[in-house]
Amino acid sequence: MDKMYEESVNNVEKIINKSFIEALKKDEGVLNPILRLVRDDKSLMLCIREDYINIYYNGGNIMKISGNSKGERYTVEFDKKYLKKYKEYKEEIKLPDDKISIVAQTTDWIKIMPELKHAMDLHSDADERTYQQLVCRENNRSRISNITDYFIVDMEYCVPLKDKNPKIDMIAVKWSATSQERKRQYDDGFKIVSLAFIEMKYGDKAIDGTAGLKVHLDDMIKIFDEDKLKSIRNRALFQLNTLNYLGLIEHTNPDCKFDVKLPAQPEYIMLLANSKSKKDALKDAIKHYDNFAKKHFELKFFVASHAGYGLFEHCMLSAEDFKKLL
Repeated sequence: MDKMYEESVNNVEKIINKSFIEALKKDEGVLNPILRLVRDDKSLMLCIREDYINIYYNGGNIMKISGNSKGERYTVEFDKKYLKKYKEYKEEIKLPDDKISIVAQTTDWIKIMPELKHAMDLHSDADERTYQQLVCRENNRSRISNITDYFIVDMEYCVPLKDKNPKIDMIAVKWSATSQERKRQYDDGFKIVSLAFIEMKYGDKAIDGTAGLKVHLDDMIKIFDEDKLKSIRNRALFQLNTLNYLGLIEHTNPDCKFDVKLPAQPEYIMLLANSKSKKDALKDAIKHYDNFAKKHFELKFFVASHAGYGLFEHCMLSAEDFKKLL
């Protein structure tokens, strides 16, 4: 394993074991064909979980791969609910053996990936998670990813709390894209980034109601009150350095190691896609933030740089500045 990568994750709990990462990374690794496919096909996204990985396509989980403790065998899962509509047009896809222990078995799954994608396309229309993945793609693995100020390290992360398990749409790290900051090295050669959270709402119907902005603000308060930030930070640090090691974050200095710092007030960014007329609901959410959440985090609203989902620091407006636009 690469020495720099080992140094970068040395002091945090590993959410996935070394043998799993090497099965992806090494040219002869059992799972290496999966990593090569994800690198080449940017419609796919790899997320690192606890002892497994998810491969996302169009916001849906096209493949879950789990490993045993020794790293000798892996299990592939594809949700058969995606096949229901597909069978109206074609014969049912014959899925390969779900147990993988040699490269040839992994390749069998690679061969049917176009059919799995087609099945998922037929299953449902694009929804909020589709656009979440697009945000991840633009900022992690596009021609502009080196000049944006945020990288996304996780999507749809479920935070275990005492009375509920709220999801954070995207967990990001902020790394200013100025040449000075990208070149700067801190103690022991680390690049320092900070933690940020992103909530995406697609369309006006998502802004209020039982899953609206006020509910998410309250969930974030609970995350702070139950002191979950340290564990989220450690997880993000491991994910960031692992994605960088696997070549799944594109920037001009890939041979580096990151340290994720918790700022006094992490950013909580609202990304409101195709919102038109919910001015009162937005003002109400900002008032709720001012009254209850201001001491915990810095609420910001993403205003697109003309168009697109490139996350630039100058496009992040404070709640007070955003309110002036309403």
